[in-house]
Amino acid sequence: MKKFTITLGLGLLFSLNIFAGGPAPEKHMFKNNSYDINLDLERVKGEVIVHIQSQYLADMEQIIIERSGDNMQNFTACKTIDVASQKIVDGDYLRNSDRFPLPATADVYYRVKTIAKDGVTKTYAPVQLVALH
Repeated sequence: MKKFTITLGLGLLFSLNIFAGGPAPEKHMFKNNSYDINLDLERVKGEVIVHIQSQYLADMEQIIIERSGDNMQNFTACKTIDVASQKIVDGDYLRNSDRFPLPATADVYYRVKTIAKDGVTKTYAPVQLVALH
């Protein structure tokens, strides 16, 4: 009887783990969500996590993340995201990271450039990532 109970218990635990598939990714709470595209940034373990929200993600081919470390004088691409290959949460949110960010000792500005499926390109206002002091 003990052997049957342990086997049944392990089988149920294994089945629940497969069924659940692990925890679902949490959706980021944006500071502002009144634009075509929202961009929030956070420093985590040497990376910059890039949170993007837009009701138009289904219309986008690519999202290019650009950054500037010189007070927005020169922006360079640090990440190109193929939207079709991303896990989109709730139809309007995706998360990515800049794994090789500029040093955290100075302010850095990030902005988003989108390329729609019809070829239209838009560049959005930069967002400041404040230096760590």
